[in-house]
Amino acid sequence: MFDLTDVGGQPPGVGEGSDVDVAVMRRGDQLLVSLRGEADAFSAAGLRDGLATAFQPPPGSVVVDFAGLTFCDVSGMRAIRGFVDRAADAGVHVELRRMSALTGRLFEMLGAETFG
Repeated sequence: MFDLTDVGGQPPGVGEGSDVDVAVMRRGDQLLVSLRGEADAFSAAGLRDGLATAFQPPPGSVVVDFAGLTFCDVSGMRAIRGFVDRAADAGVHVELRRMSALTGRLFEMLGAETFG
């Protein structure tokens, strides 16, 4: 399984007005990012910061687990999409897991149904 490791800097997902938690675990060069809470206009900045911190140093692959995400609007999705795009640009494979049907539909509408 994954072991929780220090990713440096401010704890991921912690920010003023943040309603989303970004839990980061590493196993070798694989990164597991678990999202919990609400990813919306109020929490998008904290989400972006947490995801950017998690990506240092860049892993070989990333799994993003959406099981704990209770709500995601376009602002939250854009923050997640930016992270996924940055990973893809770095040649990192990204797998999205346990996404709700509604969040999956939002990804499809944004043209982001497949990655890596």
